[in-house]
Amino acid sequence: MKKENILKSNREFNHIINNGQKFYNMYYVLYIEKSSIDQQLFGFSVGTKIGNAVVRNKIRRQLKNIVQQRKTKGNFKCVVITKRKIINLNYEDKEKYLIDLLIKAGVINNE
Repeated sequence: MKKENILKSNREFNHIINNGQKFYNMYYVLYIEKSSIDQQLFGFSVGTKIGNAVVRNKIRRQLKNIVQQRKTKGNFKCVVITKRKIINLNYEDKEKYLIDLLIKAGVINNE
């Protein structure tokens, strides 16, 4: 995923979480807000209860890869927050549940 498509500041995260539309399942919480700029921005948050820094960064890289492989539609800002149960999932299941949630939010097309 390109650096210009990543949300990094805490201020942007909080704004999207407070004002965005919420979608969730057993493993993820997704907040999405329509944007006036012509691009899709993603932010990923993996809590410290999930594991040490190595584990959290691995999960974050996997999530970025899953989103990068899909074609997104529209202009939006999106924050993906993982829940603690994600530790037990393999890559295929993480991908399946995240894609289902993105389809539910209308970010990607059902393929």
